[in-house]
Amino acid sequence: MQLNEATGVSYYRAVPGNQPLSLVVNGSTISKDVVPGAAAYLTLVIAKPSSEWTVQSIDEGQNSSDGLKAKLRFFNLAPGCTATLKIAEGPTIFQQAPFASVSSRTINPVTAKLEGSCEEASASLTLPQLHAGDYYSLFLRKEAERLRLTGQLDETEPYRER
Repeated sequence: MQLNEATGVSYYRAVPGNQPLSLVVNGSTISKDVVPGAAAYLTLVIAKPSSEWTVQSIDEGQNSSDGLKAKLRFFNLAPGCTATLKIAEGPTIFQQAPFASVSSRTINPVTAKLEGSCEEASASLTLPQLHAGDYYSLFLRKEAERLRLTGQLDETEPYRER
């Protein structure tokens, strides 16, 4: 799968349940022990904090939707951080989000400037205009000792024979 260079994330991909996934980066296998359950939604976080790749599996639970609203997913990928996401100079959307977790909620389709924070550090992102039924994922990461908040409209990779 190709990663979006700006966000560092890819499309969602439908895979058979209860079968191990072989994760390969640049031709090298980094994991064969991820086994998604049937009808599960998983997000895999692949990182190289040192000389070895790490793979974290975040279970998104069962998916439900409200076709009249948009849905936000907030992934805290900043180690050692209990994160908060809020509207800049406004109300909190998610608070006390533990590391390697996902929080989600439906919202009215809006544009807004969002701020993700851990203790004293923060990063911001302007949420694009969302429409009814859209799903949008936000990723809070710590890179080079600073926080980074990125986002992407959720899309499933087009089907093709593999």
